[in-house]
Amino acid sequence: MNKVIQLHQQNWTLEIASRPDGWSECALIGEMRTYRLGAEKMRYIAEKLFRALCERDKEVKSENQPYSWVLSLAETHSSLYVAQEGDGKCLLWQDANAEPLAKMCLSSADCLTWCNQLMQII
Repeated sequence: MNKVIQLHQQNWTLEIASRPDGWSECALIGEMRTYRLGAEKMRYIAEKLFRALCERDKEVKSENQPYSWVLSLAETHSSLYVAQEGDGKCLLWQDANAEPLAKMCLSSADCLTWCNQLMQII
């Protein structure tokens, strides 16, 4: 059975859709643009996102490097980075050439909603 998870933010939706081969396709859907981010096992994606959004950050960051790596996806080789933003988190998606695709800032309430959805997968 194909499973589709949609994680919403004000301007973007992160969609994770399972495929028959056991992998899951990730897409970032906006009002004017959709990015195909790549693929990986759904559990891998969910666990990495959960750790980034729902667990306390133990890494020490500098002002020059506030973002931490979260995950990289196969096929299109997009990468995701996270940074603390007030009570919430900002997610930065980059393409295979390290060019920014989109920045998604989540409030603490958004993070909690995403964490609850991700818990159902892991």
